[in-house]
Amino acid sequence: MGRATALLCAVCFVVCWHNAFGSLLAPWVGVVSVADDATPQDLHRTHSSLVNQTLLAHELQWTLVDCGSNSNMALDTMAQLDTNPHVVVVRPELPLSPAECVGRGLAAVSAEFVSVLAVGDMYTPPGLETLAWSLFSRKDTVVASSCVVRRAGSRQEPACFRMHGSCPHMPMGSLARRALMQQLCPVVKLDTIETWWSRCSAMLYHRKGTGHTVPLPLLVTSRPPPLIPALKVSSHRRSATLAPPVEIRPIERIVWQLPRLVVPPMPPKRRVVLVLLPWLYVGGTEVVVRNLMQRLQADGWTIVLACAMHAGPNSAKFIPQMQKITQDIHVLSVYLPVRDHAPFLLHLIRTRGVTVVLASNCMLFYKSVAHLRSRAPRVTFVDLLHTVSPDWLDGGFPRLSVDHHASIDYTLAISHGSLDWVIEHQPLIESRSDVMYPGVVIPATIPPFAKRKAVVYVGRMDRLKRPQVVVKAFLSAIDLLGPQTVGTRAKPRPATTLQMVGDGVMRSSAERVALKAGALAKLPTDPGMVYFHGSLNRSGVVQCLHQSRLYVLASVTEGMPLAASEAMAHGLAIIIGNVGQIKELVGDAAFRVINMTQDEDRDVELFTNATRSFFQLSEEEQQSWGDRARARMEAMYNQTTTLGRVVPLFNGFSARRDPVPARGNLARALSSYVRHNGGSLLDSTVRRQSKWHTARNCSRGMVTRVVSPRIRSQVTPTKAPPVVEPPPIESSAWPSSLWVAIVFFVGVLTLLQCRRHRCCVARKANAHVQ
Repeated sequence: MGRATALLCAVCFVVCWHNAFGSLLAPWVGVVSVADDATPQDLHRTHSSLVNQTLLAHELQWTLVDCGSNSNMALDTMAQLDTNPHVVVVRPELPLSPAECVGRGLAAVSAEFVSVLAVGDMYTPPGLETLAWSLFSRKDTVVASSCVVRRAGSRQEPACFRMHGSCPHMPMGSLARRALMQQLCPVVKLDTIETWWSRCSAMLYHRKGTGHTVPLPLLVTSRPPPLIPALKVSSHRRSATLAPPVEIRPIERIVWQLPRLVVPPMPPKRRVVLVLLPWLYVGGTEVVVRNLMQRLQADGWTIVLACAMHAGPNSAKFIPQMQKITQDIHVLSVYLPVRDHAPFLLHLIRTRGVTVVLASNCMLFYKSVAHLRSRAPRVTFVDLLHTVSPDWLDGGFPRLSVDHHASIDYTLAISHGSLDWVIEHQPLIESRSDVMYPGVVIPATIPPFAKRKAVVYVGRMDRLKRPQVVVKAFLSAIDLLGPQTVGTRAKPRPATTLQMVGDGVMRSSAERVALKAGALAKLPTDPGMVYFHGSLNRSGVVQCLHQSRLYVLASVTEGMPLAASEAMAHGLAIIIGNVGQIKELVGDAAFRVINMTQDEDRDVELFTNATRSFFQLSEEEQQSWGDRARARMEAMYNQTTTLGRVVPLFNGFSARRDPVPARGNLARALSSYVRHNGGSLLDSTVRRQSKWHTARNCSRGMVTRVVSPRIRSQVTPTKAPPVVEPPPIESSAWPSSLWVAIVFFVGVLTLLQCRRHRCCVARKANAHVQ
């Protein structure tokens, strides 16, 4: 009996282990593909796209069904893929139709979410993780799909840019819940794969629930869209604009919870930085962060990028530039409710092994940093500040940084003025802060000044940049500079144009100003006219700078404007408003720094007078102002020098966290806790005990020796370390469900043994009576 009991206990232990860990080790996302006439190139293309997904290796499984492939090369390729533990090749014994092969593949999948992907089609990273979290975060969502890029011609299909009752945009490759797909998508023997998916997508479409299309190109396919009723398709193909979810506004009322996915934190062996931005417009802030990311990547850092909001197509225009640095890009609001933003950030920290979190002008960061830091105590949180905004939140993002300074490990500012403001409002930040000038690339050569005739504006066209002021001032100055008589010689009107580079909500307003004045140019070379280029790539912007001699900026708020510094580096004279830290940037190298008023008409007059004064100078005097601006950038704003100082700082962040104390050493554990959690209950208790013993002239040996004198001196009231939430007690290495199962089965065995004992006693008693 003893051997049988031991065997039963072993079986129960194996069953408990499988039940406890099976859900963790089982794939989370399954992809089913049918190979009937697939080529080796198509197989490798799909396999490569799945290997490069951002999901962890054990969370993704590819089920490849060999549905009668005749090519030896394709068979050899499938045999090679079958050696991968995350690829399952199913070879039916009997000939099956393509639709039946799909059914066989779905039956072999155990993942929670599943998609049917044609061989040769691809997911762009992080496509599957994005679609899976879209389903995971909304239990009522039936299917998640995305924008589609057609391989032939790279044409992007329209998509539903909002959440709604049901989503008809369901190309093959959309992700659905496995149980629901098996229930609603029966296999008909004579169906082709396309016919089966059309029927399946129609069933999912009419299913009560929600569908969600992520407005990002996550699927690359050569298949036509499924046949869905024409009425539904026509209503869906009207273009729409995605707006941030309404629930993003009351973000202060969100109570962050732990992620519902059980993901063990990865050891921080690599140097990984998670960058948080509000969005990805084409603007100076985004370019500064992009340049910093490039510098860190060149030094061996891995980059992960997350954006909190999506406010229309323009807010994602910088994604192609960021994709040159990293493919691990996440736009949270397009597929996650705001309650899951912080849990998803914690998911990124744990699954990527993040060592540093860098945020720039991101409201989500300030509202969730205490939550993240308490659950990721070995990660360094860095805040990158740009400009102080007195009219917004009593200082803008620097004010938020001051308010949450206890949870921020280090503060970087792009100017001394911004950092001085922060230190003035919170002196404790001074010891853990520094200035990082963004810097610009100084061109080795620039075109001759005599060939550069234009005036240029480069920047986002919004209400803060005020592009219409630049247009009005230029046109007024040209009118005032019309043909004049100087002595006995007639001075012609300047043959200059205004080049407007950039896009935004105020572009149409600026164009109307030029159109009303009859000065809207059709060509960039039309003299005395205004030409709107729209958004340009880097080479297009440089070309405009090479054709210009004067840069004008009339913003009402700025930090250290990158567009102005690049114009100075290319030898352009500068007329700019005196806002933010402009004086720190331009010094005495700007032709005119204008003290602006709150009256737009008055500001137009000021910029008009400055522009007219510049063109009244001689050619040599105009060039001298451009040379002075270029010399200042060479001296203080060379990007090689400015960003080079940041890399050692980040390398220090990666290595500065103390290792977790060894188990059993309580003194070391408590000392480490107090050192990183000054102001906590334990730290306050230690300080109170120290004061009590000191007041009674007790021996120092009677004081609780938890922290050393050096550490205690660091946590005095005048130099208190940041106060953070105590880190939660880490769960046991074994899941709680396993312990419950073991206790349950031990209890059952105990009851069985007791019952057996009572039965034996009863049998003996009966035998004795007989």
